Amino acid sequence: MPLLTLGSHQNIVYLLGEGAINTFPTSTLKRYDVTTGSTTEIVKMPHVRITEAQVSVDGQWILFVAGSKLQMIRMDGQAQSPYCWDFDSSYDTGKLFIDHCIQLVALGSAGVGLRQGPSSITVQSATGGPSNTVYTNPKQAIIAVRVVGYTSTSLLLIIENQSDGHVSVDTSQNGLWKINTDGSGLTRLTMENAGDRTSLNRYTQYPWSNFSHDGSTYAARIAAFQGNSPPAYSLVFGSLSGGTPTMFATVPHPGEVTQLELAGWTTM
Repeated sequence: MPLLTLGSHQNIVYLLGEGAINTFPTSTLKRYDVTTGSTTEIVKMPHVRITEAQVSVDGQWILFVAGSKLQMIRMDGQAQSPYCWDFDSSYDTGKLFIDHCIQLVALGSAGVGLRQGPSSITVQSATGGPSNTVYTNPKQAIIAVRVVGYTSTSLLLIIENQSDGHVSVDTSQNGLWKINTDGSGLTRLTMENAGDRTSLNRYTQYPWSNFSHDGSTYAARIAAFQGNSPPAYSLVFGSLSGGTPTMFATVPHPGEVTQLELAGWTTM
C-alpha cells in the first residue's frame, strides 16, 4: 500500500457514534488538528457501529471493527480495494498471467478512486506453485491482461492510472499496450484523451473475444467521461504491430440505458 505524506501538525484521531444505543448509529472517524483547530472527517459509515479504533505506530493507518468486519483505512480516508487486478490463462491451460496494481477508494464510495502504480505481471503454473514476475512498472497501473492467441507469445495489457480528484496522477501512459510473455518488447498501441477509459470484452476472454482470427488485429471500447454526464462510447480496432486505431462505431450522446459492447470476432 502506498504511504501518505504526513505533515508536522499534531492531530488527534477520534470516533463519533450517533444514534440510539439500541440501533445502528452513524459512525464517523475524524481527526482534529491542534495547531489550526480544524476538524477533518476521515470516513463516515451510516448504519454501522465502529468499535476498537486504533492508530498505527507510524500514524498512517486506522484499524477498526465495523460491525463484524476488521477494516483498515489510511489517514486521508482511502482504503486499498481488492479488485485492482486481472488475469488470463494461456490457451493450453498451462499458465496463468496475473496483473496487480494499487487502487485506493474511500470506504463506501462507488467511484474508481485513486489508481496508480506500482504494478506487475506475474506468471505461474495453472496447477499452482511459485510465480515469476515478468514485468513491473513503478508508476503505472496495469488493470487488465490478455493472452493474444493460441500460439502467441504476446500479451495485451491496459494501463489506466486514475485520480480521485484530490491527488494528481500521471495519465499520459494510459491506453493499450503489447508486451511479450517474457516481459520484453513493450509497445504502445493506443493513447487516451483526458477522461477516456479503455476496456476490452467485458464478458469473455477467448482469443476471438478481443482479437481477429488471424491474430493481427485487436478491438477495444473507449468510454469518454466528461464531468458527471453519462460517458460517450466508441469502438475501435487497430493493428497489433502499432499505428493509429480506427473508430467504427460510436454513441456520442448515450442515455442511461444505451449500450455499446464488444461481442467478438468472426470471418465471413
